[in-house]
Amino acid sequence: MSSDVPSQLVTQCPTFTTDPSLTAFQVHPETYLSTLPNDIPCSPSDITPRFIAVGALTFDSHSRILLIQRASTDSMPHLWEIPGGGCDQDDPTVLHSVARELEEETGLRAVSVGPLVGGGYVFATRSGKVVCKYNFLVETDREAEGKEHWVKVRLDPNEHQNHVWATEEEVRAGCVGKVDVKFTTAEQRQVILDAFQMKRNVVRESAAGVEGGAQTA
Repeated sequence: MSSDVPSQLVTQCPTFTTDPSLTAFQVHPETYLSTLPNDIPCSPSDITPRFIAVGALTFDSHSRILLIQRASTDSMPHLWEIPGGGCDQDDPTVLHSVARELEEETGLRAVSVGPLVGGGYVFATRSGKVVCKYNFLVETDREAEGKEHWVKVRLDPNEHQNHVWATEEEVRAGCVGKVDVKFTTAEQRQVILDAFQMKRNVVRESAAGVEGGAQTA
């Protein structure tokens, strides 16, 4: 697989745009792994990951983030996380992995991926795999059209059993309505909180760009 993948991605896969800052992730997962640990930030840097995982941080137009609850029959039962998983050999790039995992786990389609939220962090699975995970803001087709009230999240019951759209305050409180939300890891909770700040930054920059364009015209 060539590492020269354009931002508007290949036609046999769902088409989505990417943030200009994500050039390093526009490569096949194996190519990306070959750049670690020196070229791409990943903490701790003294452990060399052999696998890449990705997470999708997606919001509705009310600035609520999508959280999904792991199935009672899966590992870490009943705990909450964002959509995501490991990169596959068939994924043309790391960013395709993000879009694929989001659609597989929730039925939502990405129209824009990025920017990156935080840096990568390394963890070991129960089977001993050393993984570096990266998390990205992802805009979905419904969000882009302002039709969040039409959003229907479709879960695979073998993997996830419930979902909520949560505000930042609800994430901090660990409670959405009457639903207790306990996260899979402390890193997962932190990256979700970081995503709220990143989302605000993106909205401000977008608004500033529109105002600037209007003044220029």
